[in-house]
Amino acid sequence: GIGILVVILGHNYVKGSVSGLEKFIFSFHMPFFFLLSGMLFKPDYPLLVLFKRRFVTLIRPYITTIVLLYSVYFFYTDIKLMTLLRRVVRSLYASGNYIEWAQLWFLPHLFLLNMFAGFLFLLFYGRIKWLWLRLIFLAGMLWAGVAFLPIYYMQEVAIAGQTILLDGLPLSLDLLLVTATFFLVGFEMRKLVPERFYASPWTLVISGLVLITLNIIFPYRIDFF
Repeated sequence: GIGILVVILGHNYVKGSVSGLEKFIFSFHMPFFFLLSGMLFKPDYPLLVLFKRRFVTLIRPYITTIVLLYSVYFFYTDIKLMTLLRRVVRSLYASGNYIEWAQLWFLPHLFLLNMFAGFLFLLFYGRIKWLWLRLIFLAGMLWAGVAFLPIYYMQEVAIAGQTILLDGLPLSLDLLLVTATFFLVGFEMRKLVPERFYASPWTLVISGLVLITLNIIFPYRIDFF
């Protein structure tokens, strides 16, 4: 609930009226939701079942919202049909600035992330018995993901004789190794940390103080968009 309220504030004019609020929110709110998603991840599902479940809960709402959004444009604005169709095609790229309603990027990427985690568990992650080895793998994946980010961000590519400025990869694929790290850390936390830890008000107080301290020492944004 707190996380949802923070996301709302992050997309609201209030963030500009309170000094430092936007920087504070964007230091943790999206990693927090990927971590929560990982806590709810169930690797026991076969990949086909996982695909169907996540398609229904993530991709279908995304497509439905896109259809509704552009239907409003078509019937209630004077937008030209070809312009509308180009925007629809752009939205199928499902990443960041290619989507008219940019905040929707989270849904297709979370779908991709669930499938990626499912593949990892099937191939080898679920077979790694030692926690320390899994944590080393996650640290390496995070490092590789951060190093990979600049490669496809605002890069010029030639397609069919035209030069296009590539603003990331489809479904925010360029973010995958970074978001997957938070996702799998959440999965590990669900297994390792007792439930009473999350129910304690001291957890909220202490983690809040740690978060504020980290913001003071490291005044950076973690803005996946």
